[in-house]
Amino acid sequence: MKPLIGIVGKPYKGDRWNYIQQVDEIREVLVKNGANVIGIIPNSKSIEQNYEIYPYYENYDLTDTKDLEKIIDLCDGIVLQGGGVICNYEQFIADYCTKLDKPILGICCGMLNLSIPTGGKVDYIDKEYMQKHHLDLMNMYKHKIKINKNSLLYKIIGKEEIVTNSIHSGKLIEIGEYDIVATSEDGLTEAIEYKDRKFNLGIQWHPELMYKFDKDQEKIFKYFIDTLK
Repeated sequence: MKPLIGIVGKPYKGDRWNYIQQVDEIREVLVKNGANVIGIIPNSKSIEQNYEIYPYYENYDLTDTKDLEKIIDLCDGIVLQGGGVICNYEQFIADYCTKLDKPILGICCGMLNLSIPTGGKVDYIDKEYMQKHHLDLMNMYKHKIKINKNSLLYKIIGKEEIVTNSIHSGKLIEIGEYDIVATSEDGLTEAIEYKDRKFNLGIQWHPELMYKFDKDQEKIFKYFIDTLK
């Protein structure tokens, strides 16, 4: 039976309607490599939004999390996707999966949401620098990253150095209980792992935008799916 992976939906505020979205490139690469996929959306009745800061925060009512836990329990693995919104329900899911050792992959903002529940902190102060050096929607080979040889990420890719895209304007300045396993040329955290878990990996770049032409990126999804079988 194919493993079932839940992609955690991300809020998007439209002109008239509000949406919960999933990145289709993530769904596509997971299905291509042998998984079934469902979308996970918050089941809260109330939402508190803060648009005064970037990224804006959406705090959902988490007074009763049992139903959300049941939804997560249906899945063999979880993906936290990227985006410009940070939500407390994403962090709840990250923490729940980490404590239960349910395999989880965090991409870009998803990496931040993995780290924050364990004490991680995010910095958006150097906005001008980040936009110049780390926010590029077009260049899929923006910069090199160095990978720790004693890491799951190295085991997956088999290289100490690769070149990735970079589409983010925030950076982790404290990582909580995670280990840094990859860094960019200017010293930013590019990947984190939680020790003694089957698969608990956060990556700052977007491999779902590269897997069609870069097999190193597809290896991440393949290994994740293989872990669930």
